[in-house]
Amino acid sequence: MENEIISIFSKEEFQEMFLQTLQEFERKKLMKGQKNKSYSINQVAKRLGRSHGTITSLIKKGTLKATADKRITEYALEEYLNSNTKLEQQV
Repeated sequence: MENEIISIFSKEEFQEMFLQTLQEFERKKLMKGQKNKSYSINQVAKRLGRSHGTITSLIKKGTLKATADKRITEYALEEYLNSNTKLEQQV
């Protein structure tokens, strides 16, 4: 009992912490299961409903990470999608 900590959080703070924990868990699970899976620019464009040029532009800007041979890993794609979700939630 001497090592217990009691904290009080608002509903919003708790939801944010829970969401971050869940996203981290999913990210780690994804990394573990699909470390080597990667996609071409065309595959990513089709998956996201965007053009080849748009995906290429995102890679050039550094918004979407790609390997030297322009392949996009599953992890990089999930990272991009998660960062865009956070931006949309802030608006």
